[in-house]
Amino acid sequence: LIFCRHFQTQLLWDKDMKKVTKIILKKGIKLAARQAGKSAKDFAVNTAKEAALVYIHAATDQDLAGRPFRKIRRRDREAVLGMMKNFYSSAAVLSNGSEEIFNNDIDACMSENPYLEGFVFVQKYPAEAAEADNTGDDVKDEAAPETEAVKEKILGYAMIAHSFSTEYGMPCIWIEDLYLIKEARGMGLASQFLEFLAEKYSDHILRLESENENEHAMEVYKRNGFSRMPYVEMYRK
Repeated sequence: LIFCRHFQTQLLWDKDMKKVTKIILKKGIKLAARQAGKSAKDFAVNTAKEAALVYIHAATDQDLAGRPFRKIRRRDREAVLGMMKNFYSSAAVLSNGSEEIFNNDIDACMSENPYLEGFVFVQKYPAEAAEADNTGDDVKDEAAPETEAVKEKILGYAMIAHSFSTEYGMPCIWIEDLYLIKEARGMGLASQFLEFLAEKYSDHILRLESENENEHAMEVYKRNGFSRMPYVEMYRK
């Protein structure tokens, strides 16, 4: 616009050029207004989405109060990404995945995607009692008093997908990922999570996949009421 005005000043004696620059200015101003309007609209939409997610997380956190896990949040990305890489490169999973896939999964967990939910297993304790421990993040705990800071260490993550099983004629929850770091295994965290799912989705069938080599996990699933399916699953990508 500044360029056009300068150009117009230099060529005032040229009526045709003056007319052309006026048209350029008029169209430029309209374009700028549209862009500003679009930016304002995008900002309003994104702000509304963020507010909705805060509300959803707050409502979900009420369901998870007192449990050793919560919904995945933005600050968890780096930790969850690292655990996904470990999980998918282990003998517990046949496919290796990729960083792009893992980030897509995390994005879906933190959005309004109706198909995927993500959780992290956490250990919480007062921050001042853990000054020597650098493995966690200092956060404001929504369940704690407003002024109380807590130290939070992520012990694992889980992701579940929503679908419908025509075989059983009911909604289905697929437990896609369930991973705990080594020092958190054997603490009953996986069983608590599976029990939570059974309570929250009592009108759903719960399903998961596991490798035979993952014997410890298979025992945990069996203790929590899961049975082995007698057929081979197939897929096409």
